[in-house]
Amino acid sequence: MRRGIKWLLETQGKGLSQFKKAPHEGRWTDLNYTQGIAAMALCEAAGMGGSSEVKIAAQKAVEAIDDAQRRTDDSQREAWDYWPQSEKAIAGQNDSSVMAWNVLALKSARIAGLKVNVFCFEGTMRWIDAAQNLKDFNPNDAAAAYDYLGGFMPYRGTCAQFGGQGSFATMAAAGLCRLMIGGAAADHPGVLGPCNRIKKANLPTGYPFNLYYGYYASLLMFQKGGDHWTAWNEAMKPALINGQLRGGKDDGSWDYPEASKCESRVMSTALAVLCLEVYYRFQKLNN
Repeated sequence: MRRGIKWLLETQGKGLSQFKKAPHEGRWTDLNYTQGIAAMALCEAAGMGGSSEVKIAAQKAVEAIDDAQRRTDDSQREAWDYWPQSEKAIAGQNDSSVMAWNVLALKSARIAGLKVNVFCFEGTMRWIDAAQNLKDFNPNDAAAAYDYLGGFMPYRGTCAQFGGQGSFATMAAAGLCRLMIGGAAADHPGVLGPCNRIKKANLPTGYPFNLYYGYYASLLMFQKGGDHWTAWNEAMKPALINGQLRGGKDDGSWDYPEASKCESRVMSTALAVLCLEVYYRFQKLNN
């Protein structure tokens, strides 16, 4: 862990590409995916008693996320795309997956006592509200609301642009972001719909399964709790434990067949471990 944190400190601000789309000392590369994941690691290290050097670097990483958030103008923020904005953004041109990593980084920063611009969260919620498909939800019909199966989130853009289509992974990410940002209860349609869909139609039946989806579903269902978490945990945990390799040169890792949606053994193993340690990563939120 010390070596990993040391590497993050040494490489921050030095990995920008020749295009220089993001000339900020708090960044690692131009790519917002990289920024969110690396920033989350440092923010969690800062919150777990990291040194002053770690906390300073984590704060710089958070400020770089702030700078990279898409804006239609100075007061109207949205979320994040693959690349930091370099000019006026096109409304709705955001990426759900990139957004989720950066929201989790900002949430970790807030928990660690770092400074987080509230407009980052407000802009993200503005875009989730515009993009997530919550049609047909009827709050006046308690029985129907309880069984609601809406909440799909487009991978990119808004429902209006893409007909409300999405994936289980981006849907889980949207529900999780609602809870992490705050202001959404666990029975909000944007949370309830994804959880119901996951419980009804997409529990793991063994390994391999889409681990990227599994990561966000694990975090979301843990926060939702109750029957949703029980159903997910009872399916996810044995699937991953039984899928872990035993013996040989790859002992302790997870394979990365196509169904896992991973591109390397490192990625599949990291995501599997993140799924299995969801109990320890965040406390239950009081939403």
